[in-house]
Amino acid sequence: MSAEELRRAAEITPIAAVQNMYDLATRRHEDVADHAAAHGIAFHVAALSVKLSDEQCDRLSAAVA
Repeated sequence: MSAEELRRAAEITPIAAVQNMYDLATRRHEDVADHAAAHGIAFHVAALSVKLSDEQCDRLSAAVA
């Protein structure tokens, strides 16, 4: 789901959560995470293919908090 798709969906119905892949190397869906955070929508991270360090987990949590 893109940030634009999320905005359009929210015009139709309340959105509680979105789940996208989140790749720390490319941060491909960071705009979606930012939009979700700004609008009180939970952003769930789909299965990651890397092991995150404690620092990376903290940064990811802060980005979506």
